[in-house]
Amino acid sequence: MFRPTLFIAYGPVISSLILKYLNIEVQKKKKKKKKKKKNLTEPVILYIGIL
Repeated sequence: MFRPTLFIAYGPVISSLILKYLNIEVQKKKKKKKKKKKNLTEPVILYIGIL
């Protein structure tokens, strides 16, 4: 009974941290891609759209 309650309690916190981490990674990738090539972002967006 303890594990589900902990998951429910900390689920939103963990998910928000994961989202923040992903957002930071996306920002880093966008910065790198802007410096190198802008054409790389289009296939990635299409690939994500297919998934």
